[in-house]
Amino acid sequence: MKKITLLLSAVLFTVMSFAASIDFSAQGYENAQVIESATIADGLVVTFDKGTSQNAPAYYNTGTAVRVYGGSTMTVTATGSTISKIVLTYGSGDKNNAITTNCGTFATDTWTGSASSVTFTVDGTSGHRRIKIIEVTLGEGGETPETPEQ
Repeated sequence: MKKITLLLSAVLFTVMSFAASIDFSAQGYENAQVIESATIADGLVVTFDKGTSQNAPAYYNTGTAVRVYGGSTMTVTATGSTISKIVLTYGSGDKNNAITTNCGTFATDTWTGSASSVTFTVDGTSGHRRIKIIEVTLGEGGETPETPEQ
């Protein structure tokens, strides 16, 4: 009976989605620190690139967020998993530059689709967006949990 319960638990967890997030205000970054990448969870990373902007993405105490400037990109990558949803929470004083993605659908603050990597581009040649929290949901079957202890 115990083995059946453990097997059913493992199957249930396998088909469920898995969510992880990073709050940049809780990472201990210095003011004006350039941010190139950050680990959200094991196998889940966000990388920043200045793209066509003169300014590299950086964490600022004002807004307690990473400023991603017009022309810059932010890429969320899941190794060995499929991303089904990404929710962005903006810091205080956020500007209104549009954000586009290379795949899926992005509306207001939520991306949905099915991809192992999603690139967000902040539109414009000036201005910025203040990314405070990134929450990522991996699709069904994307994560295999550890076997529960007996």
